[in-house]
Amino acid sequence: TIQLFSSLENQTPHLQDLIVKSNTLEQFNRCKGIVISLNYLPCEYENVTTMTPTLKTPTISTKLTFPDALITTSAPSVLHISLEGIEYNSKKAKTFELIVSARTAVSEQIKDCISIGSADKARTEIRSIVILKNSMPRFGDTLRLVLSKPFERAAHLYFVLKHCSKRSGSKEVAHAFCRLIRADGTSLSDGIHTIPLLKPISQQLTESGAYLAANAKLAPQKGSIKIRVSLCSSELVQNANLYSLIHWKELKSNLSLVLSRFNVVEQVEIIQFLPTILDALFQISIQKNDPVPA
Repeated sequence: TIQLFSSLENQTPHLQDLIVKSNTLEQFNRCKGIVISLNYLPCEYENVTTMTPTLKTPTISTKLTFPDALITTSAPSVLHISLEGIEYNSKKAKTFELIVSARTAVSEQIKDCISIGSADKARTEIRSIVILKNSMPRFGDTLRLVLSKPFERAAHLYFVLKHCSKRSGSKEVAHAFCRLIRADGTSLSDGIHTIPLLKPISQQLTESGAYLAANAKLAPQKGSIKIRVSLCSSELVQNANLYSLIHWKELKSNLSLVLSRFNVVEQVEIIQFLPTILDALFQISIQKNDPVPA
């Protein structure tokens, strides 16, 4: 993570010297920093751009600021997932590899939807770096998951933890999954999430997607996966109070309660979904009576 600093406009010609000295620059507190990944490519720039044409042009990442939020768009939802690390209870240090993919409600892998960062080519699954003999590896990779409309509300993250060995090769030691949509209809909130590890799920349950059922009998494994999530979407809602307002017809909620809870929604979230919120409020205003009494 690279920390951001700011300087005065008249200091711009001497910015290089200021960076070296770093004693007159002020830390930019409104942003924690920029997360980047570096790869060393031992060849000429022309050869690199020939092999990877995406490096010729910059990649534009979706953002939702004040001007963008007011424009309704059909852009897919983008979920940024940082792999914070793994905690695996083992007496001996092991060598782990983590495989991440996105799956549908019937456990089918969603093809070409996940990548490492913005410029990387989209793949069906991502394999982490292999850290030798470390039962608590910290990867630090940031993945970019792009979900089109059909998969937005049905997808979930699926993790496979493998133990790698020169003698016996790689062996699956644990599985884990994380739903992107909660039971109340809201999406996974921004921040750090701890996902408990499970003993390897049988092929029968994996192929049918039965492990997603509430009554599925899954054996827990000692350990967990930590991820940091950041969502960029004009469709998926993270706030339960805002979700109940937007979907008041389907939920058949008490309108008085819905409107009172809407008063505590933050301004940033209101601006982000402003067109949808205005449509919902207009429909409520022409509703003669509350469909469901308190």
